[in-house]
Amino acid sequence: MVIRSNRQLESLIAFLKERNLPFACAIDEIYPVRSARFNAYYWGVVIKMIADHTGHSTEKVHEAYKKKYNLDLCFQFNQEKRIYEIAAGVMSTARENKRKFAEYVMKVRADAEITLGITIPLHNEVYVNELIFEHEL
Repeated sequence: MVIRSNRQLESLIAFLKERNLPFACAIDEIYPVRSARFNAYYWGVVIKMIADHTGHSTEKVHEAYKKKYNLDLCFQFNQEKRIYEIAAGVMSTARENKRKFAEYVMKVRADAEITLGITIPLHNEVYVNELIFEHEL
């Protein structure tokens, strides 16, 4: 069930109150998938500016930042040892929702500014080199 309004939430609460305990319920937030425009901003502005500055290819820069900021840790059961062990892997950015991808891009931008001294504009920003104020005397 997807809850999109307070009325639907109240309906769900009433539905749950009618049920006998115990029961299982899973709740998860739903975020839309990232847009093609934001993906183009990531590749065409963020990654390209870093690649141009460092001399590396855009793919190499992307892979490096994925390893730095998109590492996933989980537990996997080891059958031989009969214990859970930590497993690490680099997650793909292609399947991330809008919120997670935006957080990832902001980390990449911040890292570029701190470590490389590159100021990368936001997707809706335009930089003006100097401000000219004209006025009549």
